[in-house]
Amino acid sequence: MNGSSLTTVEIVVAPKGLESITHKVFAINNSNGSTVSRLEYNPTSGIATCTLVTPVLGFTTAPFSVDEEVYIEGLQKFEDTGTGFNSSDNGFNFFKISSVQNTNPATISFDLSPFTSNAKNI
Repeated sequence: MNGSSLTTVEIVVAPKGLESITHKVFAINNSNGSTVSRLEYNPTSGIATCTLVTPVLGFTTAPFSVDEEVYIEGLQKFEDTGTGFNSSDNGFNFFKISSVQNTNPATISFDLSPFTSNAKNI
């Protein structure tokens, strides 16, 4: 570790039984994310819009930008239908941000359509 960044990984025991393909490691349950206060989803377009918990005076610099990819976690499903909105619900994929509104409250929109056509039935 270097500060809050992972700089190297030491393989202590050689893995056995893993296929000879690229394996990915994902850090989960991070504390460095943004908190979402509201989620809206358009099943026709596959776009999810999150309203962020925003400082009283707003963000001086937008915390995200269009075309940036984000890893989403911690969004709860309240029904048994649909795949869900988290990256782990959708193959541990990163989602591309399609819109940022640096208003108060700030919102971001991201596209789930490359990964699911059924994040949640409405």
